[in-house]
Amino acid sequence: MGPNGCSRTLLAHGATSKVEACSCGTLHVTIGALTLRLDPNAASDIVETLTRAVVRHDHVNEDELRSTPPPPHDPSERELVYLAGEWEVRIFDGPRFRYFVERGLWHVQLWHPARRVSVLTPSALTQDSYEVYPIRGWKERASTARGAARLLAEEHALAFVDETVLANIERAFVTAPVELATTERVPS
Repeated sequence: MGPNGCSRTLLAHGATSKVEACSCGTLHVTIGALTLRLDPNAASDIVETLTRAVVRHDHVNEDELRSTPPPPHDPSERELVYLAGEWEVRIFDGPRFRYFVERGLWHVQLWHPARRVSVLTPSALTQDSYEVYPIRGWKERASTARGAARLLAEEHALAFVDETVLANIERAFVTAPVELATTERVPS
């Protein structure tokens, strides 16, 4: 019996890890000296994610793991601001924010880290189209989100962000900042 009155039952173990079921309903996952207390649903999601990662890793060569997409598709140039499923929403900050907004080039990047795929939302920079990288070794534009989703499905067998979620992302991270940055300030 533990200090909080719970008891654990060993479910499985390996050379460096073990999983115990706790009487309180959580799973205790121990990896070396680290123990995580997880809801069983969270543990299931982690197992699925790790399984996909290992399968993907087995099929990715070292050059692909080390390669960095060219600007403006390089995710390291931007800050992570939101997660939409497996997609990260990334934006420029500081001086770059001002530069892009003032010139009508403001957009967000949707980055899929596991597959190393980037989608830029429409802006003057992309001729008001979604820009997907990589497609056939380079980038390709689509005039609609559905077109971008089709490119992603054909080239990478990858699902894009749901259209409703995408509209909310664009409203929150593109439209709202542009409106805020371009609204004339009235002196108080």
